[in-house]
Amino acid sequence: MLIKEIISNKINNTFDEKTTNLYPQTKNIDAFSHNISSIYDAFGLNLRDSIRNTERFIDLLNAGTIKNKLDYILLIIIMIIYDKDRQILDKQTGKLPITENIIKSIEKSSKLKGMSTYSITFKFELDPKILEWTMFTPTPRFPQKE
Repeated sequence: MLIKEIISNKINNTFDEKTTNLYPQTKNIDAFSHNISSIYDAFGLNLRDSIRNTERFIDLLNAGTIKNKLDYILLIIIMIIYDKDRQILDKQTGKLPITENIIKSIEKSSKLKGMSTYSITFKFELDPKILEWTMFTPTPRFPQKE
């Protein structure tokens, strides 16, 4: 609910204009903030980090720097990975030697708690229905005892 309030306070009157180039498209701030909050929940972010990332993301929108189509979900995930375990992105960009793919790096990271144990469900409001999409399938971080 707090994420929705932050987004509403900063871009409410210009939501359609600010999110024109963002994909996946959402019909309103409710669905948009739900998707962003779901990412934070999946990464196990605390409230302070969630607010900071939301404000940084909104600053990008307000600055008008997003001129082309952009997947905002992926952008926020990259922002979180950059903050929590920068070495993962350094490996992917060639700054460090690549020892595994990005998914394996995320799964092995002790700094990115939760990502390999949760699935993320996003909601997209389309006329006239709501479509739910799961981005990650749950894979337990530790083997489950039967």
